[in-house]
Amino acid sequence: MGRLAAYPIRSLLTTAQRFMEDRWEAWFRALLLSVNGAPYRVAHVTVTAGAAAIVAAVAYQTTPRVEAVYQVAMSLRISRASSGTSSATWTLGWTAGGVAQAEALAALTGNTTTTQVNRMITIRADPQTDITYSVAYASVGATTMTYDLSVVVFQLPDAV
Repeated sequence: MGRLAAYPIRSLLTTAQRFMEDRWEAWFRALLLSVNGAPYRVAHVTVTAGAAAIVAAVAYQTTPRVEAVYQVAMSLRISRASSGTSSATWTLGWTAGGVAQAEALAALTGNTTTTQVNRMITIRADPQTDITYSVAYASVGATTMTYDLSVVVFQLPDAV
């Protein structure tokens, strides 16, 4: 998707016959193509100060029409370190071709508030199925670890 040209501000919008000028028509066509070709957000989930495991929570249920391509942006960050040891692992789940799929990231074990992972994963999901996320959680110590999680699902335009 290319950069949209500057709008023709110095051109008349309509002709004397009240038709749109060619420059404006071309600009509006380019705008429409740009907007229709852009990914759009279909879901956003936020967990703040999570202190427990999350098992297969639904981030988004795909549309009933046809399979589609999605990008899932994920951010997992330790928001409070434990006084002992801790671990958090994020997993994305979806269905492709009728088969359950999963993408798991390595466990966060840094046990500091600077420990984080950010990923963008592209998937093709079957229609009317769930895109899920899970967090495996473990924390030992008088002060337990907490995490902040953000999951954003974008649907890509009909392509790929």
